[in-house]
Amino acid sequence: MTAKTLSEILAGTKPILCGLILGAVLLVMMVSLVPATPLDHRVPADVVEVKDGDTLIVDAKIWPNITVYISVRVNGLDTPELRAKCDSELVRAMAARDRAIVLAGEAVILVNPFNGKFAGRVVSDVEFLYGRDWADVMIAEGHAREYSGGHREGWCENEDHPQ
Repeated sequence: MTAKTLSEILAGTKPILCGLILGAVLLVMMVSLVPATPLDHRVPADVVEVKDGDTLIVDAKIWPNITVYISVRVNGLDTPELRAKCDSELVRAMAARDRAIVLAGEAVILVNPFNGKFAGRVVSDVEFLYGRDWADVMIAEGHAREYSGGHREGWCENEDHPQ
């Protein structure tokens, strides 16, 4: 059996049916060119470690009986760094990490994770099991500020004691 070209398949077909077939083929081709709308992709994950207020390591349950050990940067916020530039940043970073440990508990839900700019890490919205958003809670409690990429402001203000 040899493969037939579209014109061979359509040869002898009524013009109306020919138009319908060509229309269907074109529709399929056009739909395949349209970028997919992101789905609300939710991945349950066991918390292995909370590194700081906006980074954690999880065992993400991507399929039944298949987990991925991965670092996750929480999307939508910036918290002080533990490698602080001043004493007050270090105090705030430890408070943010400690609060995140309590809030995260043993498991979280990763929502719409995507590859981060650093290898081996994903960026994701993160929800606690009781439904609240990690970024929203940390920002509301004063442990973080909103962040959507680009330049981040420092956490040290006129401090005389650099680390």
